[in-house]
Amino acid sequence: MGAKTGAAMLAVVMGGGGSLLTHLDANAAEVVPIDLPIDFGPLLFFDAKQAHLVHAFAEATLPHGPEYATPIQARVVNRLDEELSFVSESISADYIKILQAVDFLPKLFGESKSFTAMDRPERLAFLNSTLETDIDEVRAGLNAMRMAVLLMYYGHESTWEQIRYDGPFSGKSPVPGAQRNHYMDEIKKAAGGANHG
Repeated sequence: MGAKTGAAMLAVVMGGGGSLLTHLDANAAEVVPIDLPIDFGPLLFFDAKQAHLVHAFAEATLPHGPEYATPIQARVVNRLDEELSFVSESISADYIKILQAVDFLPKLFGESKSFTAMDRPERLAFLNSTLETDIDEVRAGLNAMRMAVLLMYYGHESTWEQIRYDGPFSGKSPVPGAQRNHYMDEIKKAAGGANHG
């Protein structure tokens, strides 16, 4: 299978361009390998492998260092799980196609490892190597992943201090809406069972 054929599997959720460059602390500790479980708690949309793939992508593309909130602190996987639980089936199916493609994409570009088998610096280096690709589907798919991760990350209060955001204008905490309440009810029901996608 050629790179162009495999890359076509990247469905586009959001369009646009943008750099995948991010802060990289050369002295930072290595990330937890993908085969070691991270407990995200109960999830409604992602299965365990998909959740770890989103986390691996978030680790590679989000700001990194002691002064930054981690993807776990910002609940990136959980917040994206909630959002994808309520979007149309066509959008959620496209996102899963992108996730599946991201993991094998490095091998299509000649790397020896899948995305989740790489450590954080390798993931970031690979993503940066795709910036000049002429395959539109690859650029659009990776940008869709990055945009969704950024929305979840910077929408969480753990990141507000680092971007100098003071919080809601009213000074009052936001009141959870019907979607959030429904999601939390479903999470409580799922808490005793296995994650499912």
